[in-house]
Amino acid sequence: MTQHIVEELAASPPGTIIFEQGLAAMFHRHPSALRRAVARGELPPPVRMLGRRAWTTDAIVTHMRERQEEAARQQAAMQAKIATHMP
Repeated sequence: MTQHIVEELAASPPGTIIFEQGLAAMFHRHPSALRRAVARGELPPPVRMLGRRAWTTDAIVTHMRERQEEAARQQAAMQAKIATHMP
């Protein structure tokens, strides 16, 4: 399911605006779950547009890529640390 969402976001025209309700529907979650995901850093903070929370597809995809790159860096650092302690 998540792969489908990422592909859908990435295939959207650059700068496509997604309001909270639409993103919640895309993830099959309640809008309050999105707010918690933002608080945990899993989603980028939304911006206000016409009094509603909104994201651009670019912001979401960029945020996901940055999180993935950071996870890969952390994994590499952990592997290096483990390697230094192995005989």
